[in-house]
Amino acid sequence: MRVKTLCVRLTMAAALGSPTSAYAHDPPTVAERAENSLTGFALHSVFGVALDNGALAMSVGGRYAWSNNWLVGIDAEYNPWFNLSSGRVARGVINTYATLIYRQPVSRHFSLRTSVHLGSSLLLFEMVGAPKGSIGPYLGASLLGLSYELAPKVY
Repeated sequence: MRVKTLCVRLTMAAALGSPTSAYAHDPPTVAERAENSLTGFALHSVFGVALDNGALAMSVGGRYAWSNNWLVGIDAEYNPWFNLSSGRVARGVINTYATLIYRQPVSRHFSLRTSVHLGSSLLLFEMVGAPKGSIGPYLGASLLGLSYELAPKVY
């Protein structure tokens, strides 16, 4: 019975490995980690489409990472609206906002992220009860997002 238990334990240890066996080579040095750090400035752009409540979202902005986990930024977004059944298009809104992101790497290429946005929204067309040019608050949050590293420092 003891030999069988020992064999099972050795097999489990070999299969799971030690914490350092996750690296194909030695763990990264402090210099390598600093070289791969995400600190600094970056450009951010997004294009999105929603079909249920038809809208486009096109945004550009800047980001500054003061650590591998925390980023801040500013964004400007044009958000026209459309209706698929009627074919009508409205000019929508322009949103400008500040962004705060917490990023948690989970592997070499993937990171989980949470972000919050705060800013203003400018209405670009007439609506019942809201004249063209109305400005209101812009609040946004993404509780859980996933980012993938396409190339070094490109997410």
